Amino acid sequence: MIYQKIISENINYTLHVFGDGDLGSLISGNERVYLYGPFSNPGDLIKIYDSIDILLINYDSADANVQLALPNKLYEAMLFQKPIICTKHTFLADVVEAKNIGVSSLLNKNDIVHAINKCASMNYSAIWADIPRDDYVSDNSHICKFITEQLG
Repeated sequence: MIYQKIISENINYTLHVFGDGDLGSLISGNERVYLYGPFSNPGDLIKIYDSIDILLINYDSADANVQLALPNKLYEAMLFQKPIICTKHTFLADVVEAKNIGVSSLLNKNDIVHAINKCASMNYSAIWADIPRDDYVSDNSHICKFITEQLG
């Protein structure tokens, strides 16, 4: 698996995986990969996003849904101001690059490592400050209220 190689070859990286699925091969033999399992949305989002530096949204772009869809993770990353690494040749990549909130990569080890290093070297503070809140928060005021209360 790509991520297992990336983590094993880059000692400064850790990988935190949230959600369910068959990911046993991802963590076998690697002490810097953390598998948390299912989580509560929106209840666990603050804890999750506080624990990460970069959000990886790398799916196989051969899938038409992946090419066209904008996942909720995009809006979560924008809300919690985390840069995104996503797969090239997708609508998500177009949005991420247009807003300058991350980097797109091919789905291979070298490209993902390059994207991680690029994201880690950028200062996103001014970028986040310039993005209107309406770009990533809907009129679901109950969700906004919950998150705002949790952020203090």
